Amino acid sequence: MTLRRLINPRYLFTVLAVLAVLSLIVKLSAGYWGITGDGLSYYAHLRSLMLDHDLHYENELKFFNKFRYELPSFDIRTSTDHVPNKYPIGPGLLWVPFFGFGHFSTHLANLFGIPLPLDGYSVLYQFFICLGSIFYGFLGLFFLYKINRIFFESNIAAISVTTIFLSTNLLNYYISEQAMPHILSMFSVALFAYLCLRDYGAKTTQSYIYLGLSAGLMIMVRYQNALFMILPLFEIIFISFGRDGTFNDILISVRKGVLFILVLALALMPQFIVWKVLYGKFLVYTYPGEGFNFLTPKLIETLFSSRHGLISWTPIILLSLGGYLLYFRETRSIYWALLTCFLLQWYINSSWHCWWFGNSFGGRAFINCTFIFTIGLSALIKRFYNKKIYLSVVFTVLIMWNFLFTAQYIVGLVPQGDHVSWKAVAKNNCKLIETFVARLRGV
Repeated sequence: MTLRRLINPRYLFTVLAVLAVLSLIVKLSAGYWGITGDGLSYYAHLRSLMLDHDLHYENELKFFNKFRYELPSFDIRTSTDHVPNKYPIGPGLLWVPFFGFGHFSTHLANLFGIPLPLDGYSVLYQFFICLGSIFYGFLGLFFLYKINRIFFESNIAAISVTTIFLSTNLLNYYISEQAMPHILSMFSVALFAYLCLRDYGAKTTQSYIYLGLSAGLMIMVRYQNALFMILPLFEIIFISFGRDGTFNDILISVRKGVLFILVLALALMPQFIVWKVLYGKFLVYTYPGEGFNFLTPKLIETLFSSRHGLISWTPIILLSLGGYLLYFRETRSIYWALLTCFLLQWYINSSWHCWWFGNSFGGRAFINCTFIFTIGLSALIKRFYNKKIYLSVVFTVLIMWNFLFTAQYIVGLVPQGDHVSWKAVAKNNCKLIETFVARLRGV
């Protein structure tokens, strides 16, 4: 089999998906849950609506927190007598068909004498919800590949996407914490970015309708994804003023922009309705006591701190950002739009009061920028393609580093919410297999 065939994205991404499913089966077989941490709150929207037929989350937070994760208080009530839930509903919407599979298969298991609770949390629900995230992750990788194919050859695009996947924290959320929203965020943003970039500067009315719908989805997955709407804004400005546009061109651009906003508002209606039910308002800030320090952002710490620094935990990003400087030669109009998107995400993440984002593997809030990182890495690969052997060595080392570091994080050899000692991380590799076996045995 030739190298070109081996790096065919259909083979690569299928293998990655199979490995993710196998890791999920191992995890559930060992007695662990797939829906964990913040994922319980995201899932509460779906579970409450489908099984309780309401949006009262007291039982989800009180009775179905087996491992005592830190969740919102179920004793607090809003003005409409509901337990507040600050998390958006996008993940729940994407999981709907997989919840159906889980519910049906659990019914089927009971018919065959396998007693599984129809409570939304037994093993088949856990499996299918996480399988749903893996499925969307698979689609996300496909859209990342399609985005890179707009600018680069297929082999470069495949190598870039695969390397970014295997050498960043995306791997952890793909194989370990699937019910967290980050895989879904990567997918929804990649979908939006692809719809925006595939016909950049030549969009039809239909294109803006699709773009508005996908924008609504990515915002309902993670609110901060709204900043990526800078992409169509740059495009509209470019069309109107960048090519000696006439007054008629400006009017057409304004009409398309208004259409995009109207479709976006329509797509966001499910979230508005949930806010109205929970808080009595269609638009509300759902993070009381939490906020941004816009005047004192932790810009350096967010990138380089041993406490989840984006580059210190995932050094491949440094190469990607360096490669992105080379991307300027590919298409300058899109270059500035994507750079602005990344800078806005960096600033907003650095300004958050909890800039390290709690218990997480690296800079998890930057996973929505994955499509930008892959473009940067593709540009780097293209520039140094005649030195493939050196790139292969560097990429292999970074992938192995990420695999070992991810494994240490999963089994608890490194602190999940605090600074890490890089010396301890190096030594922990000797304990890795022993600790992993002990965890599977429940020791």
